[in-house]
Amino acid sequence: MKIKENENLSNYTTMGVGGPVPFLYLPESEKELVELVQKLQKQNRHFRVIGNGSNLLIDDLGLKDDVICTRSLPRALRIEGNILTSDSGYPVAQLAYQAASKGLSGLEFAVGIPASIGGVVRMNAGAHHHTISEIVDSVRIVNTEGEAVKLSNADLNFAYRSSAIPKEAIIIEVNLRLTSGDSKQIHERIRKFNEYRTSTQPQREKSAGCIFKNPGVCGAGKLIEDSGLKGFQIGGAAVSEIHGNFIVNRRGATFQDIMNLIDHIKTTVREKQYVELHEEVMIWKREG
Repeated sequence: MKIKENENLSNYTTMGVGGPVPFLYLPESEKELVELVQKLQKQNRHFRVIGNGSNLLIDDLGLKDDVICTRSLPRALRIEGNILTSDSGYPVAQLAYQAASKGLSGLEFAVGIPASIGGVVRMNAGAHHHTISEIVDSVRIVNTEGEAVKLSNADLNFAYRSSAIPKEAIIIEVNLRLTSGDSKQIHERIRKFNEYRTSTQPQREKSAGCIFKNPGVCGAGKLIEDSGLKGFQIGGAAVSEIHGNFIVNRRGATFQDIMNLIDHIKTTVREKQYVELHEEVMIWKREG
């Protein structure tokens, strides 16, 4: 297992911001992961978990907590009937293509989500009017006591952009219940979803995905656009001209640039649209 001291997290997030942490752990097997969590618990050391680093903003000042990164865990994938099982760090877009090649449908909507399947499950991510909760059969996690346990879909208590998985629990395996279909038709749906996402989202710029939850029928991006904020910039952080619910990192945006822009967007939308926006993105601020 690799252990890095005072490692900056900017290289571990899709937005490209984040300061140092005391220790960054990169376990390379489930055994190492379980033993690490047990060790940290015995030492009473607080830790956080990061996968692909999407949907996440981290303070440039860094964190006092240690961080466990799951991206070095080995990629594992198996299919038995309609059940697809993968490790938590498997990129969800790649899983969609793997499922399609086996004639399994249900993951097409996720092809453009830049996250690992573990992160997608934890926050019940979705797109195109679908969410991952529709196809999750069960997950295995390492709980806060360092024990590997299995949780069913019902145990996860999915809600809009959330699940009941504890903050310090680590998803190690995901089981998806898919449906059989024609591989060519599934690949065609993936192509159309991917084409739409590429044309409507800033895929070539650093971002954390959608910043705000959709407050209702009218999406957050439309509310932001109607408030005249597309292209508005503070420091190196800008509202995307392609999609209003994306903040992109231009010219080395700082964490504070992004937070100031988030506050400005919320204030402007409240004043012009009479709607209160709430963050979908996770924000890790340095405490104390």
